[in-house]
Amino acid sequence: QTVRANSVLIGALAPQLDSIRGGHLSAKALIGYATHRGHRNVLTNTTPGYVDVTASYHSLLALAGLEGRWQHTVKAHLIGKVTAGLDLSAEHFASYSESAYFSWNERTLTELLARIEGTITHQKPGNKSSLWGGLGLMQYAVLSGKSADYTINTTTVSFSGGHHEDLQARLQAGMRYQLMPNSALTASVDLARSRYDLHSVQAYLGLVVQS
Repeated sequence: QTVRANSVLIGALAPQLDSIRGGHLSAKALIGYATHRGHRNVLTNTTPGYVDVTASYHSLLALAGLEGRWQHTVKAHLIGKVTAGLDLSAEHFASYSESAYFSWNERTLTELLARIEGTITHQKPGNKSSLWGGLGLMQYAVLSGKSADYTINTTTVSFSGGHHEDLQARLQAGMRYQLMPNSALTASVDLARSRYDLHSVQAYLGLVVQS
């Protein structure tokens, strides 16, 4: 069998669109197009023993988002940062069929993602090391396109399973140690838990080198 998938995504970013209550507001916009083409031979009990099945469909994607960033010096060695963002995306899937075996109706999936995160960084003047910790919340929701209509061997099926919204909490902590003027050692731990699907623990260790 042969499957070919191609996609292109282009966008624009305004990193400092405006000032808002002592912080900075940024905006982004993305559009994308994807194609999928497949070809395979399906075995049958009839001569010549297989049937040629081809597949072809495309999808369109659009995304727009806003993000605000605020930074405040709590003390000389303590800096707080808050980030809040909102993303809205819509993806349209064209109708598709594989002979009489399988097909789906066109569908537009619209999703909303809201997030907020706060971090505190501790670093004394002249100290090579810094410590930081953060807490974040993210809310995800499907606004439209919750059901997908299929036809399998001439039988019509409407599927709307799974969760159409979820709330995720994330706790992070880390450190950075300046080895040389252009290099630093970093380490962090990331704990994430959602209402339904996600429960993860991740640890990172890295070396940052700047030219």
